[in-house]
Amino acid sequence: MSTEIPSSIHTADTARRQLESLLDDLADLAESGIDQQQFFAELADRAVFAISALGASIWKLGPSNQLVSVHNTDLTKVYPNLNTKQQQLLADQQSLASVIQRNEPTTVRSVHTNNEAGHLIFACPVIVANQTWGILALYHSPNLPQAAQNGYLQLCQALGEIIAHYRSGCILEEHAVSHRQWQNYLNFARSAHRDLDEKKTAYRLANDARNCLDVDRVTIATKQGSRCKVQAMSGIDTVNHRANVVKKLERLIASVIRLDHPLIFTGDTSDLAPQIEQPLNDYLEETPCRILAIFPLREPEDEIQTEDQSIPTRLKPTLGVLVVEQLEATDVEQLVTRSNEIVDHASTALHNARRYGQVPLRPVWQALAFLLSLFAWHRLSTTLKILIPVSAAVTSTFFIPMNFDIELRGQLLPKLERHIYAPANGDVDRVLVQHGDMVGQGETLIQLSSSEFQLDRVEISGELQNAISERESIRIQRIQNRDDSLRDNRNSRRPVRLDQLSADESRLTEKITNLEKQLKLLQQREAELTLNSPIAGQVLSWNIDETLEMRPIQRGQSLLKVADISGPWVLEFDMPDKSSKHVQDAKNSIQEQLSITFQLVNEPGEQYQAKLSEIGKVVDTNQSQDGPVVKLIADFDKAEIDHLHRGLTVIGRVHCGQRSVAYVWTYQLVESVRRRFFW
Repeated sequence: MSTEIPSSIHTADTARRQLESLLDDLADLAESGIDQQQFFAELADRAVFAISALGASIWKLGPSNQLVSVHNTDLTKVYPNLNTKQQQLLADQQSLASVIQRNEPTTVRSVHTNNEAGHLIFACPVIVANQTWGILALYHSPNLPQAAQNGYLQLCQALGEIIAHYRSGCILEEHAVSHRQWQNYLNFARSAHRDLDEKKTAYRLANDARNCLDVDRVTIATKQGSRCKVQAMSGIDTVNHRANVVKKLERLIASVIRLDHPLIFTGDTSDLAPQIEQPLNDYLEETPCRILAIFPLREPEDEIQTEDQSIPTRLKPTLGVLVVEQLEATDVEQLVTRSNEIVDHASTALHNARRYGQVPLRPVWQALAFLLSLFAWHRLSTTLKILIPVSAAVTSTFFIPMNFDIELRGQLLPKLERHIYAPANGDVDRVLVQHGDMVGQGETLIQLSSSEFQLDRVEISGELQNAISERESIRIQRIQNRDDSLRDNRNSRRPVRLDQLSADESRLTEKITNLEKQLKLLQQREAELTLNSPIAGQVLSWNIDETLEMRPIQRGQSLLKVADISGPWVLEFDMPDKSSKHVQDAKNSIQEQLSITFQLVNEPGEQYQAKLSEIGKVVDTNQSQDGPVVKLIADFDKAEIDHLHRGLTVIGRVHCGQRSVAYVWTYQLVESVRRRFFW
């Protein structure tokens, strides 16, 4: 008796193991967490290859219970006729809809337009969480044995279960992501409304919104009058308002606020308004962001709203904007949706902080509330005995006026001063004056020399002499040729020769004229090497011989300083930039020259008077000051001071009118606190 196993059994067993391996691989793939489209493509391709199907498709139930194709493979083999493809696809879609109604795996046949039997469709509904999610359809040739059809239908059912398992995992992942987002929103809401300080609120909004939205940068800017100011940027402790990126962002924000509409930029500027496009392009030069969204932050809507929907609702005033920047591509629609939730909380938090900051005498009320909380009610009478006099004294300082003066440091200077600069590169031959010498206007101070000018003069003079000699030679040749031509008129080449000589003579004459002009200009520049005093006065430069004599110099180098010490003198003060507004406001309100009281450092106790004549228009730096300064010029009577020295240090006070005692005593402290804690 033979024990040999038939080959058909071997073939069936091998096919069964291959299908089990296929299902195991797809099950592992469903657990790997790959992208949905990639998973559907892999499953459909393997299923088509496993059963030699014509094609496969995966459908999903849409919002109106209509089947929507989410993936298909090799449907061109199923519908080779492009003219009837759409009609056949609709007919097969109706057949698949009937399978979903029966809610069980079924084999259906499609019907061709000529009423002939078409291909077989192995359809299996995909059930996820006891609800029909969609359907899996495998297309096969019509001439398939019944036994094979049953096996393929079971395979289709197993694939449908794998899809359902994959979709269940996706739903769990979506729920986990939603839970994390919801937790982030709750944390953001708690942080946004933690306290009522506007600056701190802006910083928390920027940093927490960045973590909540998972973007690269979030910026909060507030509207202050007609301009916008960046208050906070995520990941940055202090905003540098002088940086180009901040200035350009503020200009872009101002343009968006004027349009009063959100800006969503994804790389295409063709649909943007003209007033937005240029500021946006300027800002994009400073940042490589791929996605930029600017959302206006408005005051919260009133809880009581009109029921008449026909009345258009008026937009609330804009408090500021929330700027979202992303360097890499992402889902813009999802980002905008999540940002809208952030915008509502940010608007409310910023509005509450601003209203709280506008409470008049807020520090006083806070201090009063704190003091009242320290004392019990039964001790209130004793407290009032102390509180009333103190409060009256403090309150009176807000009404009692006193002089408001700003202290400055400066120096005495002659009003008329001139610097002597080098007109060209060269060497100093002679210095004719010393420190302290009195010179008249036009008197020679320094004699310079320039080897470059000497070489140029020699070169130009040589070219000029050569040109003159050559022109004389040509004139002689012209005279000789003209005489020869008169003697022999048959020589036809003589006129040509005369024309050439005339042209050469004209060219040389023009060259001589140009060389003479160059020589004259060079002589003028050499004459400038003799430096004369532009005014009558005294030489102020120190150690002139050691500094200049026999030294090479560069064009534009300052060589000497001459001042008219017999004329009027002025006071030049370096006023800190932080105090310039007080002086300017006082000048505008008084509408006359401000008075300045000053004293010399070498004569303490003796006071002199001056009048402010000029306020500098440019902020400058000074090494003797801690920060930028503004120049002030004041006129005074020099006859009152008998020991005038240029650069003598003075200490002065600019009288800026009168203010309350409380203001004069505390304005520096208040400004320092504001710059330190509220900037």
